[in-house]
Amino acid sequence: MYPPLRHRGSVILEVLVVLCVLITLAAILFSLLKRSRADSPQKQALCIANVQKLLLMVQMREQATGEFPDKATIWHDLPLQYGNDICPTYGRDKGLGYGYNVWVSKKKVKDPSLPPPQTLPLVADCAKFENEISVNTDIDPRHHGKAVIGFADGHAALMDPMRVRKYHPSGLFVPSGNTTP
Repeated sequence: MYPPLRHRGSVILEVLVVLCVLITLAAILFSLLKRSRADSPQKQALCIANVQKLLLMVQMREQATGEFPDKATIWHDLPLQYGNDICPTYGRDKGLGYGYNVWVSKKKVKDPSLPPPQTLPLVADCAKFENEISVNTDIDPRHHGKAVIGFADGHAALMDPMRVRKYHPSGLFVPSGNTTP
């Protein structure tokens, strides 16, 4: 009626091996689902909307003063709502998640050393604690290898951070002639 004892032990071992394989596959599947949910199109769209809102705030400040905000006080000068204006992909507990181009700090909008507004990045995804961007590598490509970058003309785009080099061959975030912000 019962199989011999030596077979019963091998059946239990086979069941345990199968369970281990299934648990491993489930862990891999859940991690993939979590990652795809974190970078969902809705979160990317919300991130683009946040960057456009930040650009609008920077533009309004720039129009009021005639120059771009100071890199030292920009995040205090803008009327941010910290519950709403943070990057949804970056995480609420980590901070704002966006950075400001330090190379435009306190410069006049019509400054001849600045590139055209449609190619001048102002705000982008950033993982630095200081929320400052001075080179391409300060941009955080958190959306499947791309980052949301907002430009001085008001448009925001999801793009590869290294594409900014097309605008500035030196790799600096803005004018290639400058070496210090």
